[in-house]
Amino acid sequence: MGDIAGPRILVVEDDERVTSFLHEALELEGYAVESFSRAEDALAGIRSGTEYHVALVDVLLSGMDGLAFTRTVCSLLPDMFVIVMTGYGTGDLAAQAIRMGAYDYLPKPFDADRVLQTVRNALRDRAERLRNISMAYAPLDADVILGESAEMREIFKAIGRLASTWSNVVVRGEPGSGRSLVARAVHRFSQQGRGPFIRMDCSAYDASSARIILFGGETDDVGSGRLAQALGGTLVLRRADLLPHELQNRLLGIISDDTSAENLRIISILPEPGVELDIVPELLLSLRVMEISIPPLRSRRDDIPVLTDYFRRYFNSKLGKSVPYFTEEAMAALMQYHWPGNIRDLRNAVESAITNSAKQIPGLADFPAEIATAAKTAGQNKQGPCDALFKQLFAEAAGRRHPLESVTKKLKRMAARYGLDAAGGNVTDAAKQMGVSRQTLRRLI
Repeated sequence: MGDIAGPRILVVEDDERVTSFLHEALELEGYAVESFSRAEDALAGIRSGTEYHVALVDVLLSGMDGLAFTRTVCSLLPDMFVIVMTGYGTGDLAAQAIRMGAYDYLPKPFDADRVLQTVRNALRDRAERLRNISMAYAPLDADVILGESAEMREIFKAIGRLASTWSNVVVRGEPGSGRSLVARAVHRFSQQGRGPFIRMDCSAYDASSARIILFGGETDDVGSGRLAQALGGTLVLRRADLLPHELQNRLLGIISDDTSAENLRIISILPEPGVELDIVPELLLSLRVMEISIPPLRSRRDDIPVLTDYFRRYFNSKLGKSVPYFTEEAMAALMQYHWPGNIRDLRNAVESAITNSAKQIPGLADFPAEIATAAKTAGQNKQGPCDALFKQLFAEAAGRRHPLESVTKKLKRMAARYGLDAAGGNVTDAAKQMGVSRQTLRRLI
């Protein structure tokens, strides 16, 4: 959502006095304010394309409540910050809203200063988030790493710790998980950032070619190959474990010689932990001064909405489209999908949906078929072990005056018989274990 005009604030509140107070306080601050008493109407406005930067939402609303609204908005539009408003005794609801993605909460009663400071904080942090994803209009192989999950925050910290060092790094993860982006970020944000950034995929060469490409010939120093080209900067070696051991030992010798590789960082991109590596142990120790392990996308699903929004922005620009978001059904399916190709898979899926859809808001049918199939299968698998039983009992009770009462009686009878069998047929023990009298148990049986 682009910030074409000044900040626009959405208020969803069914108390007219609170709404009037918020209008006055926010408009005096120079914000454009629009209010709704029903969450359904506010959501319809958003879906029509109306743009808001921050939403103030009461958690206790008639009809669609504030939690459902928050869940929907945070899923569809991660760059619209939601602040929930809570009354006395609704602290648990505020905590639920935060877990759903709300930015902050305002306990009632509140004064104008508290409201304005919270809104200012939201607008400030929203602007920071948009700056972080401003590369959405740059080539996708640019140095852009996105994520708000705890796992990604740890990776960002690791990149920061490497900034002032020349230490070698191993980056591990599944294909498509963003290993190359992490390698580039390590280079860019470190003291090697102004030096060369040289890459070599060791799996692409046979032994003879790898020797020439990496070392430049038969000499025992860095020679004139990729190692020499990377001096003063970073050399990224993809799958160094696939080099012949002769070349691995030669690389180890150069790394061990402080005078040969003192101004060089080697970043080794390797498969995810658990994959067996055919690598000289001493070389791995020399390359792995620090290790960054990138989890698969299916293990950090909190990042899917942010990544989806990133790719939506990029392909809107690239394809000349103006898709504002994807349907709730589509987003739910994206959150459930197992993403075997990780971020690369998600990028391709978003491109496919934006390219193929003739609608302003693409739905699940516009995404690759395997995503819809997986969502359907997941829905079927949600059936619990009791589903078949309940289906049978309600079918037997169909046509009776009180079907639920009939089903409940049968379930109680089944539970009583189970308890009696578990007690070895002893009515006294069974009644005690189930917390009923012997007479009640006999009546149930």
